[in-house]
Amino acid sequence: MRKPPCEVRMRYVLPALRMALATILEGEMGLSSYRVAKILGITPAALSNYKYSRRSDRRMYDMIMKDESYVALLRTWAKRLVEGEADPGSAICTLCQRAPVDIEHLPAG
Repeated sequence: MRKPPCEVRMRYVLPALRMALATILEGEMGLSSYRVAKILGITPAALSNYKYSRRSDRRMYDMIMKDESYVALLRTWAKRLVEGEADPGSAICTLCQRAPVDIEHLPAG
């Protein structure tokens, strides 16, 4: 039996999204790891695991970051998070739903 789409996305897409947001927040916006973790609502240890692909699939991250229009959307949400205009749950949910991945080709779990 195939798992629900959100469950599949949670396992494969969510970690890559957190990794992508962390890359933008730290690399492009110059925030500290501690601040990024706080903004994303995760621990610094969890952030480290995402950044070093211990909790995320690098291939999924690469797939997401290849889509220029999606990266622009990531940057918009990153800015909203930094400015306190959005909460991490809303950002992740919206970004996950719009992620440029075909969940039909992801493992069923």
